[in-house]
Amino acid sequence: MNDLLEVLESNECKKLPTPANIQSIIEENAHREILQEPEFVIESWRKVFGTNLEIDQNELCDIFIEKQPTVKKILNALNFPDVMDCGQQSTANYLKRFVKGLDKKGMENFLRFCTGSNLMSEKITVEFTRLYGFERRPVAHTCGSILQMPSTYETFSDMREEFENVLSSNVWEMSFV
Repeated sequence: MNDLLEVLESNECKKLPTPANIQSIIEENAHREILQEPEFVIESWRKVFGTNLEIDQNELCDIFIEKQPTVKKILNALNFPDVMDCGQQSTANYLKRFVKGLDKKGMENFLRFCTGSNLMSEKITVEFTRLYGFERRPVAHTCGSILQMPSTYETFSDMREEFENVLSSNVWEMSFV
């Protein structure tokens, strides 16, 4: 009963369920969730797009496939500074090597960390910082798809270990200004 009340409360249901009215409560909530709320979103977007948005299922599938991450797509999306010192160049090479070793789930986690989405974006801007010790870690700014990498790594193993620790922690802090 507690779980039911919690679900109904999260759906903003104002009625107290009883055996006599539970069927109608579930139907009302299902109607709102399945029909009314999506219809509101559709109508809101209809004003923006008008009748100019015509896309068939094949085109939609092509867009979805195009947005799926691959190592090559991620490497092409990484945008490094034109001029890099020795430490930055080493870190850039380590990062490329790291991406080449990612599996599908790893690529999705990498993209989610860098961009906020597990689908491909146009570019990921790589910037370099000079962090040492316990401060040293990759930092992402998802609003601008910016990845800040410390240029102080001495080995690929150090960089990979720290990046994998960040990706596997699943406790990424999202700060909003």
